[in-house]
Amino acid sequence: MAKVKGLKNILTKEKLNELYIERKLSMAKISRYLCVTYQTIIYWLKKFNIEIRGPKTYNKKPFSGDILERAYLMGLSIGDFNVKKHHAQILVRTSTTHPAMISLFNQLFTKYSFVKQIKLKSMPSWYLYTILDSSFDFLMEKGINLENFKKEEFYAFLSGYVDAEGCLCITNNKETFRYHFSLASEDINILNGIKEYLSKLGHKVSFRISAKRGNLTTNGKVYNKDYWELRLYSKKEVLNLIGKLQLQHYEKIRWKELMFELNNCRKWVDVKEIVFRLRKDIDNEVEKCIF
Repeated sequence: MAKVKGLKNILTKEKLNELYIERKLSMAKISRYLCVTYQTIIYWLKKFNIEIRGPKTYNKKPFSGDILERAYLMGLSIGDFNVKKHHAQILVRTSTTHPAMISLFNQLFTKYSFVKQIKLKSMPSWYLYTILDSSFDFLMEKGINLENFKKEEFYAFLSGYVDAEGCLCITNNKETFRYHFSLASEDINILNGIKEYLSKLGHKVSFRISAKRGNLTTNGKVYNKDYWELRLYSKKEVLNLIGKLQLQHYEKIRWKELMFELNNCRKWVDVKEIVFRLRKDIDNEVEKCIF
């Protein structure tokens, strides 16, 4: 019997055959099971002349080609997804604590491929991923020039970016209340591009550094770059912009709908119960999702 000595678990050709060939476990799972590195498994599969399987293939459909869908996915991806090449395919992944994002990820990609969602043990969140056809390689584009987008493409892109990074909320302002719309990121290039395009379309926006490089975040981490924020302040400006966005993230949709519903109200006392109820509903959904 061929053996490899010195490992925590005795590794034999027969054992590898059982795990890799008969049970069809992945090399990553075998490495965790045997408490060795991934590279060690590859080495001994080759050493024992066990044929290594090629990359797993899935029943994937090519991208639809729809221009607005493409722009939306680009905005969402830049804001919230990690995208890279996976052999000849495109791997898209993210983690979230929000059931609305889990639902959105499935809604967007199950029509093209499988979607896997794994509840992480190391932290209270979900890991989501899919492997897409190579026609989704546009999700890997860097340095997007928004000036090349037509107006409807830009609003589609912004809808995706808002679903990923945007904050919509309603807060009290003494006896009245205000609407908040903001985008915040260390990526000054994409935010500046959005600011320039919005200004060109007549939207009045504020653009500033929210936190300097080296400052601490709310969870104790350090900003590696200056943290920029794009914000709209007045109700009129917020409603004008979000009315043009086709949001798909359920939490953002509910805030958008509530803003239009309360537009004719003036006093905080008249709306605070409805606002607090929505906040609590979303908090409860997140808590139920991760615990």
